[in-house]
Amino acid sequence: MSFISKILDTFKMESTRESGNTGIASGREVLYHDRFDEEYREVNNYREITFNGKNFNVPEVQLCVAILLDGSEDGDRIRESNHYALYFEGRYGIMNIGELHQWLYEKGYLRNASLREALSLYKVPELKMMLDSMGLKKTGNKAVLIDRIVDNIDSDQKHMILNKCEHVFLSEKGAAFLDENGDYARWHRKSYGVTFEEFNKHRTPFSYGKRREFHDTIFHALNEKACTYQYKQWFSKLEMIYFWLGESLYDEGRYDLAIRHYMYRLYFSTNLASHSYLFNLESVRRDGIESKKRWIKEVNDTFNKCSLQKIVELKEYYNEQILDIIYGLHILPYCIFDKIDMSNAMNDLLNGESFDVEHYTDYICSRYERYIKKFL
Repeated sequence: MSFISKILDTFKMESTRESGNTGIASGREVLYHDRFDEEYREVNNYREITFNGKNFNVPEVQLCVAILLDGSEDGDRIRESNHYALYFEGRYGIMNIGELHQWLYEKGYLRNASLREALSLYKVPELKMMLDSMGLKKTGNKAVLIDRIVDNIDSDQKHMILNKCEHVFLSEKGAAFLDENGDYARWHRKSYGVTFEEFNKHRTPFSYGKRREFHDTIFHALNEKACTYQYKQWFSKLEMIYFWLGESLYDEGRYDLAIRHYMYRLYFSTNLASHSYLFNLESVRRDGIESKKRWIKEVNDTFNKCSLQKIVELKEYYNEQILDIIYGLHILPYCIFDKIDMSNAMNDLLNGESFDVEHYTDYICSRYERYIKKFL
């Protein structure tokens, strides 16, 4: 099978997702050279959008609608556009978010508060003062206090409270929109390193038109990025892609695949792949190997604490076959911290012994020095 065929094969997403295999074999030992800084050209897709009612189906508008409605389940106020979070304009380009929010209210996606909802916005001392003025008991938790007020309030008091309430709440129409598009709000809360453009591209595949579940969308977006970056040899950016794959799979409860992707992250970090300048011979000659080694020891997060914690938490899903898969793919064209090294590190980490990060970091430094000297 040709190299390109292998890449195309990895885009058979469902089988890839089942196996957890997002790697591509490449494998001969040469001086590590990452092409990202030479080839990457950032594309600015930012656009200013003024909502006018006719552009409701624009993806950025739908995203902001989902965020607004998601925040209105417990009540929210309609404000002037410049009183909203800056991300509506700065990240998503909606220039008149207040008008969009007002439009949602006028079109029935939001509704006025019920008495119980309006009372829920009061603090407990305020509810007790209200009960005191009504000559009623003030004992109980907040829910009990609200029930007591609702059961005993007169129409004038009720009218006054509802008129005073500035918050609007999610209507049935708004809830139906969120049922269909709540994944936008979910992406906004935690994007897993996926841009909105990438998320929107993968949420409804052209092949069968059925919208994917949230974590499926995240996985396919990251998987495509991983394949593309591996093909282009942008190795320095792969560590975080595999970390986010692990996070998404972990949050989805796919722990057997999550630990594998946390291990992929360690594969990149222990091989220093995210720091390609460490392998720039001109930089090494100028600064000296000892200077690079000091940086690795003092600054580089070789054994990421978050990844290690997740691996320990998921240790029942760990086995040596994971290392066979990771190292068998030869994603990187070199290896400083090999499979035996990683196996030893995992045995120390998972067998309840003290994991000596300094010891393994020193070892990586010595292996780095031996490797880089081959090319000086």
